[in-house]
Amino acid sequence: MQPLFSIIITTYNRSQLLPRAIHSVLQQTFTDFELIIVDDHSTDTTKDLVAEFSDKRIVYVQQPENKGVSTARNTGIQQAKGEYICFLDDDDEYFPNFLKEIYLFLEKKQQAFIGLIWTGIAKIYAPNNIGTKKEKIETELFTLDNEKKFLTHAPFSGITFHRICFERVGVFNSDLQVAEDIDMVIRTLAAGMNYAAIPKVLIKIHIHEYSSLSRSIQLTHRIGNLERFLLNHDKFLNQHLLLWLCWHANLVGDYYHTGNKQQARKLIWRLFKKKWYYSRAWELLLRFELIKPLKSVLLKLFRP
Repeated sequence: MQPLFSIIITTYNRSQLLPRAIHSVLQQTFTDFELIIVDDHSTDTTKDLVAEFSDKRIVYVQQPENKGVSTARNTGIQQAKGEYICFLDDDDEYFPNFLKEIYLFLEKKQQAFIGLIWTGIAKIYAPNNIGTKKEKIETELFTLDNEKKFLTHAPFSGITFHRICFERVGVFNSDLQVAEDIDMVIRTLAAGMNYAAIPKVLIKIHIHEYSSLSRSIQLTHRIGNLERFLLNHDKFLNQHLLLWLCWHANLVGDYYHTGNKQQARKLIWRLFKKKWYYSRAWELLLRFELIKPLKSVLLKLFRP
């Protein structure tokens, strides 16, 4: 019998964090699921750790080589048997009622078909990340009338896809190492898939100092990826002004960080033409064209 949900966890060299994510899945109050763990060719004890779990709902797949998160997720999708596919990062965790709430929502849904479902999140900031000995928690809900928020800030953990989405628009773009999750979401929305948001906090997102999944990406490569992402979704982003502004402002910041002021100035001018009072554009302009150069001059003048 095929499960209703397939939960995919992709992981790479984070055996110290992975058990928490696995336990949060196995402790779900709704039990009709399979858990697919895709190991992106870890070199630590990940394989042995997963073997310690005896639950028959767990499927472990080890990639023959490290290819990055998109390829790992695609491997999970190929393995998935469920009607709905959920993604959980290896350092995050579900609340015990995550699947139950989604199931109840689907039972009462008004639309005949829903391709994407978001849930609320709790961001858990590790003490050493915020300069305090106490843990900090921030909760956040996403609503359908704020596309900018959930297409720029909503983490990919907590999103549930109907498997038809991947049949219609394809799987993750393995050529992208930046915004590959948002790329998938935008392609799904651009294809006209209905989406929904459950206004309940159902997942914990842990903010900490550990490195991100799979290989790191240099800033110059990030710029190339982001340029490709913006080109691929130019039509969609132009129909959503706030999204266009937000993602192009990200690129402006990257240009400035690499010292490419010419490209940064050219793009920031486009931002002002779209919305001259866009606050983030002014913030970037002041920071990199005035404040940072001024600090540099002052340091040289007053250096002992």
